[in-house]
Amino acid sequence: MESLHANQAELFEALTKITINIKKDSADRKTSAYFKRRLETLEAYWADYKYNHDRRPTTSRSHTYFTNRKYEQAEEVYKKTKVFINQQYQDVLMRSKMEQPSGTSGQQQQSSYQVINNTSMATIVPIADYVAINLKKDSYSTISIHDIKSCLSDTDTFLCYSQKPIYHFESDEKLCEPEPGTG
Repeated sequence: MESLHANQAELFEALTKITINIKKDSADRKTSAYFKRRLETLEAYWADYKYNHDRRPTTSRSHTYFTNRKYEQAEEVYKKTKVFINQQYQDVLMRSKMEQPSGTSGQQQQSSYQVINNTSMATIVPIADYVAINLKKDSYSTISIHDIKSCLSDTDTFLCYSQKPIYHFESDEKLCEPEPGTG
């Protein structure tokens, strides 16, 4: 039983070190493959942690593992780390997109991204470099990196002139739709 406690403590420490190690690594190491490996490692640690938790006898609820809510703490670290990895991964994708030569579009490259959440995974193939969505989130327009560079900007706000059409969402429409047979 004590070895199970020790194993849980080691896994908890490994979960917390993932974010610390990512922050320490240099920017040139942080590629999409790097973040995919980190996410796989995180998922493996969490799967082991959950497996061990499920093997614990429920009769020992007075143990400090339960009274200190170690499982809930580990789950919180797991969720925050997953969000952190996905944000960093999106930043890498955005930087690589911004560094593309002018005139190169996502359609020409047929690039795709995998979106991963707790229960499912979907492949997204972009139809434009970027999408500009209004604050009410009821309309959008496609936009290219060239369009963004010609915008007036103030930190995280952009004022852009565009002659491209503006599309409006109906109440039940979504910006992304799965291909038939994928979900």
